[in-house]
Amino acid sequence: MGLHEALHRDFPDEERRAGPARMGLAADLGVLHAVSAAALAGRAGEAAAEAHEQVEWSMLHAEDAGLPGVDRIVSMDVLREERSSRADQRANAEVLRRALEELDAALREGATVVWDATALNRHQRSRVLAVARRRGAFVTHAVAMAPEEILLRRHARREHPVPDAVPRRQLRRFDPPYPGEAHRTWYVGPDGRIGDVAGSLEEER
Repeated sequence: MGLHEALHRDFPDEERRAGPARMGLAADLGVLHAVSAAALAGRAGEAAAEAHEQVEWSMLHAEDAGLPGVDRIVSMDVLREERSSRADQRANAEVLRRALEELDAALREGATVVWDATALNRHQRSRVLAVARRRGAFVTHAVAMAPEEILLRRHARREHPVPDAVPRRQLRRFDPPYPGEAHRTWYVGPDGRIGDVAGSLEEER
């Protein structure tokens, strides 16, 4: 109970994965997020709305980090850091090859895997999808949909931001996944909620 109010506060995105991991040592994260959201029931006003958004973001980051429900995260940025620096783009081909090998090995073992990398267009997604098809994996695309000003504001708070011109170019190149590319597609709004779903009959958050 003492931890639930911590989820109402605004945290930099780069700290959100470490926070749930620490809290998970003291409490069940599913219960903790449920209590944190329930404590806001009946409250109105801007502060309550902001607190609710923070709970939703915390839940999304906890799920992305595999706390719980995910066995493995394959991250291009982490692999770059292991080589030299996450900003070093010179060895992208080698980093991608290693990431695909890790993905293939994890899926071969039957693991649930999150592919954590920029995938702006169908071509960038195709090699990942090829590995998933070869291993018979059920694929979910999570498409983050938010206005440009929100994306740039969040990007500025990241631990490793790049010049604004870079994400602006990425936005112009963005070709989002459409139903049919994966078994299921989640369209995630700026509040962290899944606002629309394609490819699943089950009710989503």
